[in-house]
Amino acid sequence: NHDRPWIVDARGFKSIQDHDKWILDQLYSLDKDDLLINLGDFTLMSSVEKTKEIIYNIKATHYFIYGNHESFISKIYS
Repeated sequence: NHDRPWIVDARGFKSIQDHDKWILDQLYSLDKDDLLINLGDFTLMSSVEKTKEIIYNIKATHYFIYGNHESFISKIYS
């Protein structure tokens, strides 16, 4: 949801929604044998509910490094 031209345009997407859908499609295509290391700032401009939905639908082993935009994410992982 970080709708900035230098994110959307530079990466070849027509909208932030297309960008975010592509990312989610990639995450949801992982399976239990995959390893995902998240380097932070995963939930910028998102809600706790949406973040939970995303995290709970990732099948891969998921390690998370907190970024500066995750003030509530520790509650989810606790």
